[in-house]
Amino acid sequence: MALLHLCLEAVRQNPLRLSVVHVNHGLRGEESDADERFVAALAARNELPFYSGTKDVRATARQHKHSLEEAARIVRYAYFEQMLNDTDAVMLATAHTAGDQAETVIDRFLRGSGPAGLAAMRPARGRILHPLLTFSRRELHEYVTDHGLAYREDSSNADISFRRNRIRKELLPYLQAHFNSGVTKTLCRSAVVFQEIEDYLCEQGRTALKSLVSLRAKNEIVLDIDRFMSYNDVVQKYVLYECCHRFSISRDRLDFARLQNMLALFRQKRIGTRAAVTDEVEVLIDHDGVVFLKREPEAPEQVRIDLLRHGPVAFHRYEFDWSVSQRNQASEFASDPRIELFDLDKMGQLLTLRKYAPGDQFVPLNFCGHKKVSDYFSDAKVPLRQREFVPVLESEKGILWVCGHRMDDRFKITDSTKQILRMEMKDRAHAD
Repeated sequence: MALLHLCLEAVRQNPLRLSVVHVNHGLRGEESDADERFVAALAARNELPFYSGTKDVRATARQHKHSLEEAARIVRYAYFEQMLNDTDAVMLATAHTAGDQAETVIDRFLRGSGPAGLAAMRPARGRILHPLLTFSRRELHEYVTDHGLAYREDSSNADISFRRNRIRKELLPYLQAHFNSGVTKTLCRSAVVFQEIEDYLCEQGRTALKSLVSLRAKNEIVLDIDRFMSYNDVVQKYVLYECCHRFSISRDRLDFARLQNMLALFRQKRIGTRAAVTDEVEVLIDHDGVVFLKREPEAPEQVRIDLLRHGPVAFHRYEFDWSVSQRNQASEFASDPRIELFDLDKMGQLLTLRKYAPGDQFVPLNFCGHKKVSDYFSDAKVPLRQREFVPVLESEKGILWVCGHRMDDRFKITDSTKQILRMEMKDRAHAD
């Protein structure tokens, strides 16, 4: 109520337009509904647009195994973001106070947070504003009293079964009485210090990352592992944070244990070892460094090709098309490794596209005898992360083509060739 009153005062002096948004957590039955009606009526009296949403917080907590407090925060801010996106609003202000800030610092300290967590709430975070962080609850209570503002008390604020309420009603008063009478201000100052530390470390991580990236593609980032290991442990972690940020992985998904496991993997430098960062992203030690890699979406293990039917055929991140022609003097070999010409009469009508498998063998063009595909990859210095996405084209008579790399010598065009199969692979325009 104090925040809304202050905003209304600001509107009188600035070209601002206000709306009011309210989330009904549905945790207190009729009391929750009465809160919503109270806010709706206040918005109507001030002729302000009003947006409200009722969320099943208990169901969210059960589904995701969160506490009620955490589930309420998640659904509340999700609704706030939805309203920001669905309306023409550019900012959303919440009424968190200095007391809320102090509680956040203590709560996160007890949970073992680092600088990012202990930085707590900032005055501005993206499109979310916290303009009252420097004011105590007592000051705001005096403000609403002095201005005769009606307000409602949330009865659950008195329930010490909730963690934040225990901090507010038991721990903070104890610290104030026995250790520091100004503990709230002290904790708020500490939050500012940690914000400065966090900003500095983030900048160090971004700067280091720029010097470490040897390859940046849509679905992967490759870091120079030796240079990475030369950095201080803290900077290493902030490089990892920045890499994960590039894949839209939030910081809260990278706990202490996960970070330590990743760093231990890097120190071993064992090529081929990998670890999951999330369900969508993994990290891999490859020949050319540390690779952050977004996993491919599920796709068929193989695709059949009937050469008598018209293409193209999609397989994973690629698309294959083909044509058949008669051999003549004008037939030319392509310099593009993604285009190959084959002797059609040596292979048959039905072909198969599949993923490379360990143990595959073929006869590389202009090579005498069979060679394992894995050995070919090693000799050609094909990175491990790329090998699993290399399609193999085969007929009943054997592998025709390690696609994009080398065809099989047994199916090459010769002077006796009558029909030529031209096969081309392209990147799929809509592939992830």
